[in-house]
Amino acid sequence: MPRQAGFTLIESLIAILVFAIGVLGITALLSVSIRSQHHAYARAQAEFLSRALADRMRANPAAVIGGDYNGALPDPAEALPACPCNAATLAKRDLISIARQLAAGLPEGGGEVLCEGGPALSGGPVLAPFDGQCQIELRWRERSQAGLADAGARRFEWVFQPCGGPRSDSV
Repeated sequence: MPRQAGFTLIESLIAILVFAIGVLGITALLSVSIRSQHHAYARAQAEFLSRALADRMRANPAAVIGGDYNGALPDPAEALPACPCNAATLAKRDLISIARQLAAGLPEGGGEVLCEGGPALSGGPVLAPFDGQCQIELRWRERSQAGLADAGARRFEWVFQPCGGPRSDSV
């Protein structure tokens, strides 16, 4: 019986099947990589906006002491208050500006600010510097890759001391 040289049809089909499984694996890995990259982008945007708001709060300690930053972020469609501004109006402008950036950068974005422990907020005399801590919480929704199913709510929380004393930031 003569010896055959080359591939048989079965061997060729098995090689094509192994190659196709490899390509499917690489495609799935690429899909997970893109999704992870988007999650990282959204978290970086949330951190950037939190730090921007914290910097604005540090620049306006009178509004922090007065509790003007406390509460949920306003509707991004709300009109900016006219200036020249007092501390409370400037705080409102800051919150609307951050809410607009959040709505533009993250799907279904929202959030709130809570400052506590300072003299005015705890019923004590209003003295600078504010010795309490503030918490900024930003929330948004992630979408699946196809954009059809909800991949869940995400949130970024940052606690910091806005004015006076040593800076103590935490993520």
